[in-house]
Amino acid sequence: MVVWTDKAKSSLKAIYNYIKEDSIFYAEEVRRKFISESKMLEDFPMIGRVVPETENENI
Repeated sequence: MVVWTDKAKSSLKAIYNYIKEDSIFYAEEVRRKFISESKMLEDFPMIGRVVPETENENI
């Protein structure tokens, strides 16, 4: 299960509010995308790429 920190929730809300100034539709789309992508991490925790500069799969 992905656990959102208070700071992450606050950041998502700030992003939503910023986009909402121009478009409620797109603000909802961005929020929905963030939430759905974070749920994907439950099934695929190693999804993504290794940062080439570090070659450390934990970053």
